[in-house]
Amino acid sequence: MAMVALAEARKTLGTVVDRVRYQGENVVLTANGKPAAVVVPIEMLELIERLEDARDVRALRAAIKAHKAQGGASKSLTQFVAERGL
Repeated sequence: MAMVALAEARKTLGTVVDRVRYQGENVVLTANGKPAAVVVPIEMLELIERLEDARDVRALRAAIKAHKAQGGASKSLTQFVAERGL
């Protein structure tokens, strides 16, 4: 993974983006010598978002299962909103 100082990246943003876009590199931007951000190919971001979505779905399913196992009753969204005066 390439490391580029933020000050340098400001001057050469087009080059940094080209490295990421065409060579598939991940570029770590550093501020004061410490990692501050990462520029990644759009495909990598899309993959990360899909993985996060899948994790969220698994967590939701586990929460629903636990709620049902504890005898929790389901409510419609309309009921839920009405009960809270929203």
